[in-house]
Amino acid sequence: GLNTAQAQAMSTAQGAALNTAHVRALSTADTAALTSDQIANMNSAQIGALSTAQIGVLNTNQAAAIETSALAGLNTAAVRAFTTAAANALTTDQIANLNTAQVNALTTTQVAALNTNQIGAIETTDLAALSTAQVAVLNTAQTVALNTNQIGALNTASVRALNTANAAALTTDQIVALNSNQVSALSSTQFAAFTTAQINAMETTDAAVI
Repeated sequence: GLNTAQAQAMSTAQGAALNTAHVRALSTADTAALTSDQIANMNSAQIGALSTAQIGVLNTNQAAAIETSALAGLNTAAVRAFTTAAANALTTDQIANLNTAQVNALTTTQVAALNTNQIGAIETTDLAALSTAQVAVLNTAQTVALNTNQIGALNTASVRALNTANAAALTTDQIVALNSNQVSALSSTQFAAFTTAQINAMETTDAAVI
């Protein structure tokens, strides 16, 4: 196979011409040596051919270089294989282009490392599919970064999975965005953490279900 120097010396056209078997045959050292331009020129089939070990050695620049159209090639195991740093380096466009299964596949460690811009870029349909374990690791800044459409998309189990610090940090706009089913799903501990301003912000119909 190619050695590291040869892999890095490939032109973008040569890299783009590699078939999936050749891509998968690259050693982890070769994969780690690929330039961002080489990664950016890989199509979804080539990106999908990368093993979890290969995905695991991608650095932040390489991860951020994957074309949004190529992300579709990643299976759920590949998504979980990104290092925390690589996951944190994904652009908002990349995050927005992840499908529901890919977002749901993110490990809790990866979710906890996402920055607020990345959190805000998650599509509402994908956000609705987050597991309670994923929601439970969100920090206060991430929770506050959720827009009102995202808040409204949370299922009742996810709402209940918010820790008390996050519940107490919800903005009044976020509180208004909660529907009656979500409000009724709040635990007594979460509700006890609400400030007066949050309680006053509740829609009358929502407050009635408490």
